[in-house]
Amino acid sequence: EALCCMQMLQIYNEQVRDLLAPLPALNSAKEKRARPEIVDCPHLGVYVKDASDVALKSFESMLKLIEHGNTAKAMASMGMQQRGSRAHCIVRLQLQTKSALDRCSKISDMYVVDLAGRENEKLGLAAADPLIEVRFVNHSLVWLAKVIQDLGRSSALSSSSAQARSSGTSPGGIRNSKLTLLLSNILSGNSRTGMIGTVGPSGLDYNETMSTLRASGAVRRIRYQDVLLSTVMKDDLLKSLRDEVQRLREQVT
Repeated sequence: EALCCMQMLQIYNEQVRDLLAPLPALNSAKEKRARPEIVDCPHLGVYVKDASDVALKSFESMLKLIEHGNTAKAMASMGMQQRGSRAHCIVRLQLQTKSALDRCSKISDMYVVDLAGRENEKLGLAAADPLIEVRFVNHSLVWLAKVIQDLGRSSALSSSSAQARSSGTSPGGIRNSKLTLLLSNILSGNSRTGMIGTVGPSGLDYNETMSTLRASGAVRRIRYQDVLLSTVMKDDLLKSLRDEVQRLREQVT
């Protein structure tokens, strides 16, 4: 038995938004919009609590969900482009297979990330709100680039270091932004990673272009470690989680 589910999230000013939330929530005021929470669980890894997880029936249904999510994305005209995304968008596709014989579930995730472009804060930004957005975007991009560079450097180490990395060790700084934290499950050297960079020929874009090229070069140096991470005995996992909840309740009382 196989099941494929999809999440579509946006990180706007270091806040996580659910782009597949029901229409009433999306049409309400920003302060009333549901804001899912990133949770780091020792059993399940990093996941987003209360985010919509929609089961896919076909490729066409996935495209419709993406079109729906795009209508809720934060877009604006900025100093370096007429219309651009002011937040990072993350689409997660999760494939789960279940075996009736050994009660075992195997889970595999694929992330497609649309990064907001890096902006120069000195170019054409007068309003306070766009400036705040740009600073949050640039902050998360800086830490993502650092994590990717650490992965690229660690890929050149000895095989013993690679084995240590594949066992779950994460690069430094991965918790310094919501973007890297949300992607921490795949930023540990255990996933195939690719990047498509957008660069401009203008001299005004030189710094942004070089930053993009350096990040792309670091991605090319990442070496994939084939490790089976998510083999879950569902009944045993549920029992351990219930025991942990009960232990925490006893501590509180």
